[in-house]
Formats: sequence, structure tokens, C-alpha cells
Amino acid sequence: MKHIFIVNPTSAQGKAKMMVPAIEQCCKEAKLDYQIVITKKPKEAISIARFFGKNQDHVLYSVGGDGTLLEVVNGLVGGNGYLSVIPAGSGNDFYRMMKQEERPIHKIDIGKVNDTYFLNSASIGLDAEVANNITKMKQLSIPSSLVYKASILYSYFHYHPITITHDIENQLQKQDVTIFTVCNGKFYGGGFPIAPHAQIDDGMFDIYLADALTKVQIPGLLYKLTKGMHETSSKVHKYQSDHISIQTKDLVVCNVDGEIIRGNSFRFQLFPRQLTYCEGHPKMKQLIKEKLSK
Repeated sequence: MKHIFIVNPTSAQGKAKMMVPAIEQCCKEAKLDYQIVITKKPKEAISIARFFGKNQDHVLYSVGGDGTLLEVVNGLVGGNGYLSVIPAGSGNDFYRMMKQEERPIHKIDIGKVNDTYFLNSASIGLDAEVANNITKMKQLSIPSSLVYKASILYSYFHYHPITITHDIENQLQKQDVTIFTVCNGKFYGGGFPIAPHAQIDDGMFDIYLADALTKVQIPGLLYKLTKGMHETSSKVHKYQSDHISIQTKDLVVCNVDGEIIRGNSFRFQLFPRQLTYCEGHPKMKQLIKEKLSK
């Protein structure tokens, strides 16, 4: 096997790039056939993964956060390589789920929204606005540790429900929502258990709709979400399906594993057991345990 490490040098303020010497040392100690590729621009990881992913004897490690992983997955789809992760980003939601797995190698489902594949979730509404507004907050004189909280406050005060038309259960329905999230994995937003019972290989999305809420009601919902208790709320509705389409009256943002796409029409599809995930070489597992595991 050849081990390919795709490194995003900007992940988590350079955290991924700082891991390169340790990765090299581990590979040399284990006498692995390896190659480290450091990306130089956004979306480059897609073409790198597409090139190396053609070979079934290649293990492709995404070294960065969920955004880097999103690119690697979009390049690897349709190939024969194995997917692995060294979590060196700020969120690491996919790895947070997979480290609970007991199977070192197995097939996993992937989702797709319009032209973009994803592993964790795709969302529209308040949570997507929080992710989108982080960019605005980074442009202000705010400490990096407070950027996410600042984005939550900004999004809260600018919040308004979104009207969507969806075809859940094959029936067209028009509905005002606070949050609409299609989940393949368990976590999003850096550890929020949005889909606590989701399975990465069950062939189904877990879909959550939160009714239009007042600003007074939102903090209660967010608290339940942080604890994974939102399914008990009468304002939250859960469905399972392998596909769904929605339309919105206005242009909205959709947060896809931390990346933003915009539109007013979205089609979600699930592709069962599409990729082969592996833990990677034991040396890499030890590296993660010592320096990166949360």
C-alpha cells in the first residue's frame, strides 16, 4: 500500500502543516511507501485526490478539517482508493464519529447536494447562517477564540425563518423553518450531536426540521441541540429518507460540511456504501492518539 497525505496548510491556523514532520517521522519508522502533498489553493485537494484515488492500493489521508475532507471526498468518489483522516482542523466532526467505530475498514455512505458530495450534513437556516457569518466575524477585531460565539450572536439578532417547499414522504409541503438539516453523520458545527442516532452505512439520511421559532424560543432549542436532546422537542420533526428536494423563495445559503453554497433549489441524494474508509496505518493511529485526538 502507498500512503498519500493531502495536507491543507491553512487548517486551524496552520495546525495541519505543523503535523508534517511528525507524519514523515512515523512513515520512515514504519518504512512506509508514502507521499505528502501540501495544497496551495482552495479546491486543489479535489484534483489531488482524483489523481491518487484511481489506484486501489492507495490510502488517501485528509490532513486538515472537515473542509479539507470535503474536497478529498469529492475527488475520491468514483475511484478505488481508501479514505482515511488525520484530524487537524477546528471541527473534525467526521473523525469524531468514526473514532467510535470498531471496524478498521468498511464501506460508508455519502450524501450529495446538487453537485457537491458530503459526509456529515448539509443544512439551511439559522445554523447555516452561523457558519456563513463566521467569515464576517473574522474580518472584525475579534479574538479567534470568540469568532464562533460572535457569529452565533450576530446570526441570532439577524434571524428570520425561511420558507421552504419540500417533498418529504413524497408529498409536497410548504413550511416555515428555523433549521433544516440533512444528516449522514452524527455531528456538525464542531461537535453538536445533530443526529445522535445516525449510522454512516444504513443507506438513509436522518432529516431534521425545526419549526419557525421566535427569538425567545431559539435559545431553548440550541441548548437541547448541544445536549443531543432536540428530538424530544415538539418543534423538531425527524424523518428518514435516501432523497429529498427543497425549494426556497429567496436565495439562501446551504452549509455543506463547513463549506457554503448558495441557491434556491437543492436536491439531496444518498449513495450507500460508496467509499471505503480505513483507520490507516497503526503508526498514524498512534500519532492521532498522542497529538490530535479529542
